[in-house]
Amino acid sequence: MALYSRQPPPRDRWLIPGALGFLALAVLFAAAMQVLPGGTGAPVTQPAAAAGTTSAPSTPPPSRSPAPKPPPTPSPTPSPTADGVRIRSALTGLCLAVAGGVDPEGAAVEQDTCVDGPGQRWRLVAADGGAATVVNVASGKCLDVSGAATDDGTRVQQWSCTGGANQKWRPQPVAGDQSGAVQLVAVHSGKCLDLPAQQTGTGSALQEWSCTGGANQHWTVAR
Repeated sequence: MALYSRQPPPRDRWLIPGALGFLALAVLFAAAMQVLPGGTGAPVTQPAAAAGTTSAPSTPPPSRSPAPKPPPTPSPTPSPTADGVRIRSALTGLCLAVAGGVDPEGAAVEQDTCVDGPGQRWRLVAADGGAATVVNVASGKCLDVSGAATDDGTRVQQWSCTGGANQKWRPQPVAGDQSGAVQLVAVHSGKCLDLPAQQTGTGSALQEWSCTGGANQHWTVAR
């Protein structure tokens, strides 16, 4: 009796190499999905590699370094004389100034010939209720009604800023005035910054007085 080996049918012989080929393609596709940029980022499950083969480790794409930002341009530092505003009498054209130098506590505030100096410049610092504190640029002290008094004729001076109502001034537009002049009304008393008896000379000290609408209580604010 002759011995012979049984050969698989032709259909089985075609399926075996076809299955191995499909498995190899699946491995290659999975590896490609791991290294191609722009993927969805979802994890990829690789099928088991065929026996005797080793899959190459995936390499992440190199990251790009952000472009360096240019350094910011420094802001110019204003000179002391360019800081603040001048407060000028609408009656005389003279400027608010501190008498006898700029530093003394309690120095009177007067009108004087306008010059380009920090002693005649004032910062308007916003306060509550639409008011402002008026701070001398040279001394850092505030325009102040002496002793927080409410009497007509109380002197106006410079004093260290306390935040008190006697250092807060509310600008009030002058009805019918086209020059932009305002009255400066002391919050604590409701009285106006006033040039006594409509004096027009330099060195005239200022006071608070009941608001009359007179030109000696009108002030313009400008650089």
